[in-house]
Amino acid sequence: MERSRRFTPSQTPSVRAPAPSSGTRKKGAQLVAPARLLTPAGSIDLLDDTVVNIGRDEASDLLLDDALTSRRHARIVVLRTGVLLEDAGSKNGVYVNGARIDRAVLLHAGDRILIGTTELSVFSWVS
Repeated sequence: MERSRRFTPSQTPSVRAPAPSSGTRKKGAQLVAPARLLTPAGSIDLLDDTVVNIGRDEASDLLLDDALTSRRHARIVVLRTGVLLEDAGSKNGVYVNGARIDRAVLLHAGDRILIGTTELSVFSWVS
C-alpha cells in the first residue's frame, strides 16, 4: 500500500523544531530515508521529501477507520536529516513509545506510534 505522495521542497510543509530526544525513548538509530512505516493494512515507504498525512479524512495518505482518530490527526515528514512525526491538532493525541507528543519529534528505528487505537511502527529500510 503506497499512498504517500512526493513533494517538491517548495511544497514540503513547514514543521516545528523537533523535540529534544531523551535517552529513554530511543529504540534504535535515528531514522533517515529510506524507511518503512508498518500499518495494519500494509507498509508505506518513506522516501526523501515524502509527507504522509494520517487521519479519517478520505484525502489522507494513510486512512484510518478508527473512531478515536481525527480527520486530520498526524503527519510524517521525511527530510534529509530525519523522519519527523507531528500531531496535526488531534483531539486524542499522538503517542510514541507510550508517551504523548506535543511537538514534532524525530523518529528512531523501532518506534511505535499510537493514533487512536491503531498502532504503527517505523523501521530503517534498505532496498
